Amino acid sequence: MECNNFFCLPKEYSNYDRSKAVIQQIPYEETSTYQKGTKNGPKALMAASHNIELFDEELRRDFFDIGISTSQPINKFSDIYSLIMKHLNNEKFIISIGGEHTITLPIIKAFKEKYKHISILQIDAHSDLKDNYNGQQTHATVMRRVFELGNINLVQLPVRSLDAEEYSFIKNNSIKTFFAHGRGLSWNLRSIIKELGNYVYLTIDVDGLDPGIMPAVGTPEPNGLLWNDLYILLKDLFLNREVIGADIVEFMPLTNLKFPDISLAKLIYKLIGYKFFLKDN
Repeated sequence: MECNNFFCLPKEYSNYDRSKAVIQQIPYEETSTYQKGTKNGPKALMAASHNIELFDEELRRDFFDIGISTSQPINKFSDIYSLIMKHLNNEKFIISIGGEHTITLPIIKAFKEKYKHISILQIDAHSDLKDNYNGQQTHATVMRRVFELGNINLVQLPVRSLDAEEYSFIKNNSIKTFFAHGRGLSWNLRSIIKELGNYVYLTIDVDGLDPGIMPAVGTPEPNGLLWNDLYILLKDLFLNREVIGADIVEFMPLTNLKFPDISLAKLIYKLIGYKFFLKDN
C-alpha cells in the first residue's frame, strides 16, 4: 500500500476537515551551519511513521481515530505564517516538522494572533539568542527574534552551548534558561513546569537530546536529555498546562541509520496522544 501521509492512515482518518491534528511539513533549510540535511527531515519521518505500531502501551489505546491530517510540504519561508494561520483558524492542533529552527519564528507570529501572551518551552542544546550570526539572521538567532515579538515567556533547557553575548541577554532579560550542567543541582525536570504560563507552545530542536540517542543533527552537543527525561517532562507539561502547538526541528536524517527516524516518528505520535488523551487516562 502506497502511503502519502504520516502513519499511513486511510482517508477516513486523514481527511483534513475531520482531523483534529495536522502535521505540517516545512522542509525549509537556508541557514544551517556545520552540517546540512534538515530539509530531508519531514520526508524521512513520514517514511519512518509507516513502520511504527499505532497502539500506545502507556495510554492503552490508538490515537489515529481523532483524525491526523498531513499537509503538503512548504519550503518558502514567506508562506509559513499564512499557512499556520489557516490551520489555527480551522481549530487544528498543529505539529510542524522542519527543516531548520528558523521556521519557529513565523509559526509563533501566527500563534500570537490567537494567544496574545504565551509561554514557549524550548528544548535545545543551544540558546539560539544571538543577535546575528556572521551578519545574518539564522537558526542561531531565531529565539532572539521570537523573544522580541513581546509578551513571550521563554523557558529553555538543557542549554549547553552559547556565547557571552547570549549569556548577557539571558541575564538582562530574565529568560528562564536551565543549563545542562545544573541538572540535579539547581534544577530538575519537575521544576520546569512551574515557570510556564497556562498556554504553552513547544519547540523541540532535536539536538536538545543527547547525541548518543539522537546523532542525526547538524550541530550535536554532549550531555543532552535522554528519552525517559523527555517523556517525564512532556507528560508533566501536557497534564498541567494547555499545549497549543508544537514543532520538531533540526532533524538531519543519516544514511543507513534509522533508529533516530523511528524514535522521532514515535515522538510525534506521542505528542498527539498526550494532547488528546493523557488527562483522561
